[in-house]
Amino acid sequence: MRQRIFFIGLTIIGIIFILGIAFSDKSKEQLQFLGIYRIIGKVTQDANRSVPQLLFLKDEDEAKLKEYFKRYYAYQYTDPEQIKKQKYLEKLLKEIKPLAKRKLDYEIYLEPSIYPNAFALPGGLILVTDGLLKTVKSESELMAVIAHELGHIERYHCIDAVKFELAARKLKLDELGEIADFANRLLIKHSYNKNQEDEADEYSFELLTKTKYDPTSVARAFNSLYQFYQHEFDESKYSDPIRDYFRSHPPLDKRIDKFKSKAKQWWYLHSEKRYIGIRNLKEKIPYSEKDFGEKEYINKFQFIIE
Repeated sequence: MRQRIFFIGLTIIGIIFILGIAFSDKSKEQLQFLGIYRIIGKVTQDANRSVPQLLFLKDEDEAKLKEYFKRYYAYQYTDPEQIKKQKYLEKLLKEIKPLAKRKLDYEIYLEPSIYPNAFALPGGLILVTDGLLKTVKSESELMAVIAHELGHIERYHCIDAVKFELAARKLKLDELGEIADFANRLLIKHSYNKNQEDEADEYSFELLTKTKYDPTSVARAFNSLYQFYQHEFDESKYSDPIRDYFRSHPPLDKRIDKFKSKAKQWWYLHSEKRYIGIRNLKEKIPYSEKDFGEKEYINKFQFIIE
């Protein structure tokens, strides 16, 4: 009953908020269907974020869920090359963990799938496929993808995907094993809504601007994935849940254009060099351990003439 009253009240507030914007003089000229969609989406998303409190879900509970997910995805490799890749991912995550605001023990694991993808799970677990390491063209692109998944966790998108199912099933927190089982099945098939993907994209871009990496790499990473799915992959021959998850995301070409434009604006305001890391990715040695020199940097002039 308390949850029902909360949602009814929140819905009324949301409607009043939208109508107030719609009837303001300034907004009459700017309000379009897409704008209304985004406002409604934002109100709904803000409502979603209050639900963990109603369900008494805390970061500690989410961290417990992560331990169950690790049973599915924390592969223990014996092949030296795969171990090297796993260690490489761990070092990259270690670089950006200090920029995260949630008090979670973030971890990253190499997923043995041939399809280029990455996805996040509740509690701070990030998975990166072997196929992604072979598809992106630089360490900065890979870091952009990792930052995107970090954004999904930082913005509570992962737990959003399961919390209403928790309420519907009336599961208690001492049933975390059962929660993890259905959440695992749900998240593999789950696709984030457009607002959530936008938030994770923006988070990735902003995070890269706080590092030594080239922020253009957000668009470059999308382009690398776009090229793979457009030219190198025959869908008729394969069926894979991880591939299907990625294909459900918003159109890559639109995301490429958006973040090319954002990078252009950023570069016009900044003069310092930024790192790319093509050789770092190839040799699986992070920039934090080895700077491969001038050929791995880009500056404003180089960006403009590309």
